[in-house]
Amino acid sequence: NKPIIGLSPMDGVTDAALKIASDVGNIGTSNGLISSTATFDGTTATGINLYLSSADAIAAANTDYGIYNTVANTGALNAAATKTIYGSYLSASGTGATTNASVGTNVYGEYITTTATHATDNGTINQYGLYIANGTSSTNGTATKYGLYVESPTGADFNYAAVFAGGNVGIGTTAPAEKLEVSGGNLKMTSGNIMLNSNWLSGDGGNEGVYVSTVGDVGVGTDSPGARFHTASAQTSGTLMKVGASAALDLTGTLTGIDLDLSTNYNTVVNQSFTGQTITLTGVSNTLAGTYTYKGLAISSGGSVMTTAGATTWKGLDITMPDITQSDGTLKSIGLNITGGTVTSGTSYGLIIDSNAGKVGIGDTQPERILTMPLFLPEVMWALGILLQMLFLTLIRLPPQEQIS
Repeated sequence: NKPIIGLSPMDGVTDAALKIASDVGNIGTSNGLISSTATFDGTTATGINLYLSSADAIAAANTDYGIYNTVANTGALNAAATKTIYGSYLSASGTGATTNASVGTNVYGEYITTTATHATDNGTINQYGLYIANGTSSTNGTATKYGLYVESPTGADFNYAAVFAGGNVGIGTTAPAEKLEVSGGNLKMTSGNIMLNSNWLSGDGGNEGVYVSTVGDVGVGTDSPGARFHTASAQTSGTLMKVGASAALDLTGTLTGIDLDLSTNYNTVVNQSFTGQTITLTGVSNTLAGTYTYKGLAISSGGSVMTTAGATTWKGLDITMPDITQSDGTLKSIGLNITGGTVTSGTSYGLIIDSNAGKVGIGDTQPERILTMPLFLPEVMWALGILLQMLFLTLIRLPPQEQIS
């Protein structure tokens, strides 16, 4: 069972310059069919155990391999055991002790460098530092397949599973346009954070920039959002939330700044209270001289309203009352409800409309005076009745004319 060594062409070998064939079933205590042990003791030389150099200068379509290796294992296991097959097994270590703090040691399990050029600017060049072509796998039994598996590195001061010093990385795409591009799938993090400009896109409750809870609630500045979208800020001035255009843009259609739609996909409210929007202001305490204004809702126009043709309507607040159908009970529909608070000093106004705001119409969409009300409205008739009653009571209490001097 000794191996057969043939040298081409003297031994009749035509498919290799050096061919070794063996039917040895167990090579015993040796390290392999081919074993080479080298001891390097040079002080400046580069030690090489196996050196292979190939060249192809033929102007033809060829496929060249520096090393070509195949391993085929077809033996069946009938007993409980594990069979392990390596296409290539490399092991490197650097354990030499040193007392010099300036000494550096680099240990590479495998170091790959490639060069691909054309003499002229023609054709296509594809260069792969590492290309892993995964073949087919059987689904008999329980099969798991990994294109690339990197164990967790430990033991060093700094441990990195992988470092890409430059270039773009693509998952599901062969032409990534960004540092990381994922196509045809999702990114999932079961724990940990993503840092964006020193703030976190977080899923575990760490130092929060944007936090997404397990039920999908989003918190900005908080790791415990109490609503679908919850912001918390330590700002004491400025603006907490702003919506606007990124540049000077011309509208091409109808634009809505914020659309709060609670009617779509919500069923009719039954036996529940319902509020579309709530604004709650903080308490106020002024101890310094000056003028301060607190507004629950401020609506203004960012520019002038001008029209040279057509019809233009500007509405600071537009309230559309619902259609009402009542069969029993008590139902009220209030377009604007102002509830006053307790005033110990000063003046409280429920509603102020200055003269520059324009005319006010009650029951009239085109008022001609500062305040216009149709006389046939029951509420107007009731108010006129009250005024007449007050006038009558005033007149009957006047003294006789002869007593008036």
